[in-house]
Amino acid sequence: GVGMDVVMTNLKKWNGEVIINNSPGQGLSVGLRLPITNTLLTKEAIMLRVGESIFCLPLEYVSEIVTVPNDSIHHHKDQAVFRHRDMVISVINIRELLGLGFSDYSERLEAKGDSRAFIILQDKNESRQSIMADEILGQQKIVIKEFELETFRKLPYFSGLTLLGDGRVVLILDSEKILTV
Repeated sequence: GVGMDVVMTNLKKWNGEVIINNSPGQGLSVGLRLPITNTLLTKEAIMLRVGESIFCLPLEYVSEIVTVPNDSIHHHKDQAVFRHRDMVISVINIRELLGLGFSDYSERLEAKGDSRAFIILQDKNESRQSIMADEILGQQKIVIKEFELETFRKLPYFSGLTLLGDGRVVLILDSEKILTV
């Protein structure tokens, strides 16, 4: 009845179908069919920590990961930059962008350690910018889950979420939106 109608409506949104077989005297069987492309969207991603938070960053926009000595990071017009392979790479202040503390990178650069890890992002126009991570946790394949609630879809710098093997939910950074900052 009503419950099956809800199931059918949602399956149609994902190009799926409900298969019902009724055999008198033998019972009723209900099957659900979903295209694999809609059920599991997987990507390779870099896992990174910024402050106390862990995020995923899909590899499609990652050009490379570099470690830069603190004395090679300079400020030009309130923008942190560093030179890498004869290019000046600007630093997107991901902490400030996401509201995670440290008002600017100079405070972070004064923190312990003599170098910082940067993820260099490349957009479709071949321009390069970077974000600084407190720690690169590694690379892994993630299953992407899009936000179901409209409220979450309005989050400006995230494309979805993933569930880690230990049960933690991790937000996926949207590189394309971050690069337009």
